[in-house]
Amino acid sequence: MLSHSAYPLYPPISYGPDEIGHAPGAMTPSDVSSSISPPNGQIGNSKYSTQISGDHIASALGNEEHSRRAAEEDRRRRNTAASARFRMKKKQREQVLERTVRETTEKNASLEARVAQLEMENRWLKNLLTEKHEATSTRMPPPSESMGHQSTTVAGSGQKHIQPKKKGVGTDN
Repeated sequence: MLSHSAYPLYPPISYGPDEIGHAPGAMTPSDVSSSISPPNGQIGNSKYSTQISGDHIASALGNEEHSRRAAEEDRRRRNTAASARFRMKKKQREQVLERTVRETTEKNASLEARVAQLEMENRWLKNLLTEKHEATSTRMPPPSESMGHQSTTVAGSGQKHIQPKKKGVGTDN
């Protein structure tokens, strides 16, 4: 393999004797750097740099701008889709909640109606018992001792009226 110093990448440029006294053709660090990059003030010189046309710059910026806009548009579309999904789920949750409230309200009204019906039935049965008790106590004479141990039939009602027994466990007789 050939060494790097044997065949330089850039040929030496001779400028003539410099202030330090280097001989022409001798390579100094500044000579090497000048052969690689253009000297100060000569950036626009076509000898040292390639000219990029304004169309190329505009095209590169246009492509970059286009890709940035496309990415922004894509992000906005994804955001819009996510927002639509969120609104749809929110609407479904609200519908479920409204249905639950409606069902609970209907069940509550049904139970309140049932309670009112049972209360009315309870009052009716209590009134029936008190009327029957009042009717039996006014129609029947006080029980005698001889009939105290038997059951008697109430006239016209078809029902037996059972008298309490005096003999048995826990009584004085």
